[in-house]
Amino acid sequence: MSRDVIRRRFIKVKNSFFHYLECGSGFPIILLHESPKSSFAHRSLINYLSKKYKVFALDTPGYGFSDPINKSNGKITDFAKLLNQIILNMKIDKFVLYGNHTGASIALEYGKLFPNKISGLVLESLPIFNKNEIEPIIKKFFSPINIRRDGSHLVSIWAKVEDQNIWFPWYHRNDKKMHHWVYSKPDDIHDYVMDYLRSGDSYRNAYSAAFRYNSFLSVKKLKAPSKFISIKSDILYSHSERLPRLKKNQELVIVNNFTERQKVINYSIKSFIKKYERNREYENHSTKKFIDINNGQIFYQILKNETSTKPILILIHDLPGISDELYQIMKKLSLKRTVISFDIPGIGNSFMNIPKSFNMDSVVKIYNKLIDSLKIKRYDIYAQGFGGYLSLYLSDKAEIKPEKIILDRVKVLTKKEKNYLIKFNQYNLNIKNDGSHLINTWKMIVSSKIYFPWYNKRGMILSHKEKDFNPNDIHRVFIGIFNNPKNYLLIFSKIIIYDPRLFIKNLNKNILIIKDSINVKLSVDKNLNINNTKKNIIIKNYNSERNLISIIDKFLN
Repeated sequence: MSRDVIRRRFIKVKNSFFHYLECGSGFPIILLHESPKSSFAHRSLINYLSKKYKVFALDTPGYGFSDPINKSNGKITDFAKLLNQIILNMKIDKFVLYGNHTGASIALEYGKLFPNKISGLVLESLPIFNKNEIEPIIKKFFSPINIRRDGSHLVSIWAKVEDQNIWFPWYHRNDKKMHHWVYSKPDDIHDYVMDYLRSGDSYRNAYSAAFRYNSFLSVKKLKAPSKFISIKSDILYSHSERLPRLKKNQELVIVNNFTERQKVINYSIKSFIKKYERNREYENHSTKKFIDINNGQIFYQILKNETSTKPILILIHDLPGISDELYQIMKKLSLKRTVISFDIPGIGNSFMNIPKSFNMDSVVKIYNKLIDSLKIKRYDIYAQGFGGYLSLYLSDKAEIKPEKIILDRVKVLTKKEKNYLIKFNQYNLNIKNDGSHLINTWKMIVSSKIYFPWYNKRGMILSHKEKDFNPNDIHRVFIGIFNNPKNYLLIFSKIIIYDPRLFIKNLNKNILIIKDSINVKLSVDKNLNINNTKKNIIIKNYNSERNLISIIDKFLN
């Protein structure tokens, strides 16, 4: 595995998962980001610094892909203490800590609390607010994000980000509060909106804590060697004038323009490093992991059953969908066997740079890598919806083939319907100036739980339940799509080309087909209908999740 490629990781602390990026080799540098962004905001800096150092860029708890802190009104000191637990679990002994904006506040507090653990601090654009500035900001700036079933929250967040690009604070819409910046491109607004949406309402925690934090007093108490970087084009440039008198091992560095920033950060880091001692390697016991591949990573979750000798069960999610949707099924089925689910390559957390030559055989190679990396010798496979198309292709083409196949509510499409789905997906996911692509995609996810295909309001699915429309669950699928919108379109169009019925005819494996309930008075039955006179095929009807688990267990046993 090349060390100059940015890789994603999860680390578990108690019952929470925290996400970070890593790249390079050498002395450890830890990067903390501003709010409401994530570690991905540091990609350019990571690529620059990783030529000389081992760089770790952490998602602040509650931001990006990290679980939120277990306090609704957390203080900066809470984030610094949790950061220490994360670093202890990563077994990093000595490092340079960098942070900008909110990240600078957390880094400052960490340096104050744990000065002996760091070689130095690099604090860029540290917020230092006066008391009279804080109260109105806390009261008005941090409007709650309530995920709504109708998707209306998407419209308000898009509008807020547009306003933030014009005024600070965004609710003071007058010429004196204007940034006078060049107006952002729709793609940039979309990315900022997605930062808010990934965080959800927890975006308010560290963000507001940075405003409440008495950074002036903390700098006075700080003993660790530090560089304070202030960039003239930054919105917080004037805050550098609010710094108290610095100690001999601390320095304020003024940067004239943004292009000099990375060089100054590198110079600051270099001044702290005297001798590099290799840190201990840590073993990742997280149930959320990645398989590294040439063009990206495959995200998977594993629930081990150490006492079972049964074949491992691999789960493949529907489209639209992500592996997280299958977690409750995973938990129940793992009582008797080890269960693994993964995000289909290019979808959800399985980030990829997909080459032009990418095809379904490329997916098979990735799947073979997954099986080989996890040292799987025997397994069964379960798939929902369009995941069934993929599971059948893999069952036919993979180097190690499954022993049993479960196809849960897999339905078939005509060529015309496939073309319509691809066309509508392209329209929905194309980023638009007014943000309407967000609400269109949200409605697509909701409709896919009611109709098949989702655009046909006559093809009603009768097996949906109230819990299927939990806004938070819809939100997770929505985020999974917009993690890789272009990849989603490509992968979806590749998968649905195939007719699952043709693969079944050529498979001699034991196959369980679970049929959905369709309103045949309004539409034709789209269920995967196979002649079950073949002894290797069993057909059952879906009634409930409890019934589903019972059917699967009986078939596998």
